[in-house]
Amino acid sequence: ASALLGLGRIDESVELCQELLERDSRFVEARLIMGRAYEKGGKIDKAIEAYRLGLEVLPESLSLLEPLGNLYMRKTDVAGVIEIFERWHAKLRKEQRRNLYVMVVLARFYEFGRQIDEAAAMYREAIRVYPSRPDLYASLAELLLNDGKRRDAIEVCESGLIRSPGNEKIM
Repeated sequence: ASALLGLGRIDESVELCQELLERDSRFVEARLIMGRAYEKGGKIDKAIEAYRLGLEVLPESLSLLEPLGNLYMRKTDVAGVIEIFERWHAKLRKEQRRNLYVMVVLARFYEFGRQIDEAAAMYREAIRVYPSRPDLYASLAELLLNDGKRRDAIEVCESGLIRSPGNEKIM
């Protein structure tokens, strides 16, 4: 199926994936190839459906969550991004792992969705895990300032400047 997709034979690739999935619905690679094939063919909604069906069978599959979350980002579907990235983050957290990309995307989409408390909490968690990243302090401070929490924003900047003295992003 992957070779067919590489040759641009999208429909044949999808058909082969469907056959493989009829034999074994838990075949993650077939789900991924099918999603990529639909995506390559410009059928974003079908790609989303393929990944979602895979998640019904394998609800904690990081390999399915990532492309699905990225498709929701392309569509600027705030609710979709938040749902998928929350699942992705929860899975990583359960495994005692963190991913800066996942945390920042989730924080930004919380912002877009006007879920300010959730965005602030995610930035704070990211700062705990990645304390030497001045961009995290700056993003949290800006969020708090825009939310009318000037004193909190100043405290975040001060904390960031302790870690990165003189950093212009934080100042």
